Amino acid sequence: MKKGITPIIAIIILLLITMALAATAWAFLSSYLDTMIGTSFQIPLPEKNSVWCTCTGDPPSCEISVYISNMSPEPINPSTDLDLCTLDGADCSDDLVSTTIQPESGKVALITSADAGSHTVVLGAASTVQSADVTCA
Repeated sequence: MKKGITPIIAIIILLLITMALAATAWAFLSSYLDTMIGTSFQIPLPEKNSVWCTCTGDPPSCEISVYISNMSPEPINPSTDLDLCTLDGADCSDDLVSTTIQPESGKVALITSADAGSHTVVLGAASTVQSADVTCA
């Protein structure tokens, strides 16, 4: 007589292995997706009577302000949650505002000084990179 496992026990073992693999995949994907959507924001497009990226003051002491909207389900703090902040390619992360922006609302996230001329501001987090152009006269 041959010894071995019965087909029913073999099916149960295969089902347990499948469930373990599915649980591992779920754990990995859920933490990965939480990171990707955890700090989602946008620099809103300019609308009538809406300020989103401005330059104030007279050269050489112009000041650029960037307004962002929090699109994530959790509050964000620009000074800790934004990984990338550049003005014309130069790092300006020290100028990020330390404030809490609640979900579905917005605030000024960056205030930095600049010379006269056209500038590009880039802000980025794990899930989003946004850029805005502003001209200081």
